[in-house]
Amino acid sequence: VYVWSGVYRTEFLNKNNIRFYEPIKQLCEDGFFNSICVPKAKKIVCIKDKLYNYYRENPHNTSHNPKEISQSKNRYFIAFKKMHDIWKKEGYFRFNDAKVEFLKRVAFARSYYKSNKDFDKKLVDIIDKELLKDEVLNLLDKNTRDGIKKMIKNSK
Repeated sequence: VYVWSGVYRTEFLNKNNIRFYEPIKQLCEDGFFNSICVPKAKKIVCIKDKLYNYYRENPHNTSHNPKEISQSKNRYFIAFKKMHDIWKKEGYFRFNDAKVEFLKRVAFARSYYKSNKDFDKKLVDIIDKELLKDEVLNLLDKNTRDGIKKMIKNSK
């Protein structure tokens, strides 16, 4: 999920015109960036070596500050809508793995932002209705499926 967990070839990024999406700067930028990179990559290599140490110096960082998290919801919806539209345009949703991955991100967002009826309605409005059908939901693990079904129910 995190950009710092990988190394990206400049040629690959330029060829695919992949950049950080400005409207969501400091929120979801890692996940959004990688959600565009990974499906376009012809090859991904993972290594076991630990080459990076994460040090959380700033406790007021957006990803750790509850006040900032609360104020960042609108940027999250912008990012999610953009990611959904790109994945749909690129045809990623023809693959069940992409459908599952996208819905896992939705379920994570619901728990991270402590969803409510308004939050759930906004998420359901963003998501292609084909992704919310039982044949797709049945591909999810029970907890994720239950969370998505609760989101659908709360959105009405």
